[in-house]
Amino acid sequence: MLTSRSRATGCGGVTSSGFQIGESVAVFGGSAVGQMAAYCAILRDASRVYAIDRYQKRLHLAKSISVIATNFTTTDSVQQRMAL
Repeated sequence: MLTSRSRATGCGGVTSSGFQIGESVAVFGGSAVGQMAAYCAILRDASRVYAIDRYQKRLHLAKSISVIATNFTTTDSVQQRMAL
């Protein structure tokens, strides 16, 4: 469930990371905070946004907002990023 705290924390993480328009963003963890970080990166014109988690429900939610989702228990997420 998204709360005002998860919105502030997720967007704050993107802001404090030094993210620049057009860069790629990888979000490790698809909880409410991770979902908001991914969504904020999309809104701030990231070229690609990746979500890395192990829970299918979270990965499915990430895919629904056009995030490239990876299950780290079944895929080497670093190798996948490098291939893309």
